[in-house]
Amino acid sequence: MLQTAGTVGLIGVAGCSGGGGGGDGGDGGDGGDGVDFTDSSWRPDRNVRVIIPWGAGGGTDTMTRGVLNPAEEILSDNGINASFTFENITGAGGLNAAQRVLNQPADGYTLFPSTNSISPHIATGEADFTTDDWGYVCRVQHDTSWIYTSGRDNAEHDSIDSIVEKANGGDTVSIGAVGGITGAAFSVLWADEAGILDNVNITTYQDAGRMRTDTISGEIDAAFGEIQELQEQYEAGDINLVLVGVEERLDEFPDVPATGEKGWDVTYGVSRGFNVRQGTDDAAKTFWADLINEAMQSDAYQELEQETLLYLRDGYQGPDAWQQTVEQEVELYNQVVGLYDA
Repeated sequence: MLQTAGTVGLIGVAGCSGGGGGGDGGDGGDGGDGVDFTDSSWRPDRNVRVIIPWGAGGGTDTMTRGVLNPAEEILSDNGINASFTFENITGAGGLNAAQRVLNQPADGYTLFPSTNSISPHIATGEADFTTDDWGYVCRVQHDTSWIYTSGRDNAEHDSIDSIVEKANGGDTVSIGAVGGITGAAFSVLWADEAGILDNVNITTYQDAGRMRTDTISGEIDAAFGEIQELQEQYEAGDINLVLVGVEERLDEFPDVPATGEKGWDVTYGVSRGFNVRQGTDDAAKTFWADLINEAMQSDAYQELEQETLLYLRDGYQGPDAWQQTVEQEVELYNQVVGLYDA
């Protein structure tokens, strides 16, 4: 079921544009509405390192800076002289940054925006850590996942039903993905639910632009993406959105069917959140969770959510719910690996 487009293998790389969380459950959170600075038993008294596992300008980097910049202003407004120092440490699908964090003291002064850097590597056996090696601060975002086809008038597919029909007829359907297992997971799980997995090839790319070009030209049948990556092409009519991985049809996209309404139990989207090293004091994790939650209500972050359509799905989870989500992600990626190996 795997093809490559001169790029990477399905299991080899967990890229930053792939999807992360499992189901739709667990949204909301177990944290508070913000920090009670008069009653907090832990607060930073020096600068904080933020080790970002992907390059500048990507989704994880944008989320990290987008929420921590207003968080720093909140600290300053409350008399706390602590700044965030951002370090983009790339390579090995996020493992280089993960190991750097695990080599730091468990003192609350190193934050890890861990998108797609923990659960997929555990599932594929590439990590020398487990979920127990991490402390959990909060989830910030839960993105939506989409399948799209060419928007050209003579395109082969204008609906998800057309793709299913082709596969059921015995022909092979090629679906593009960027980022190895994390990018392929939605398509693999959906194809399994739709009963067409045996006739689906996941064509993996390292470059999302080339994947979109191949989809628009008809080189491949369809591709996986996140909505903020697809807005420009969708509005221009170059692509056609045919499926979104949520329970019910979205008001903003009334013409795009949801997996839930089609009877496919696949509600998948990237989870972006923060971790620390295991052993970090619970009070520190609670402080950061509540501060980030408060920063998410800022005008600057709310504007970012609107621009990237991340408001389509509730994102925030406190420490306990976020830990459960990451553990569920490991199970989900184990399922994807099992389907791929089969």
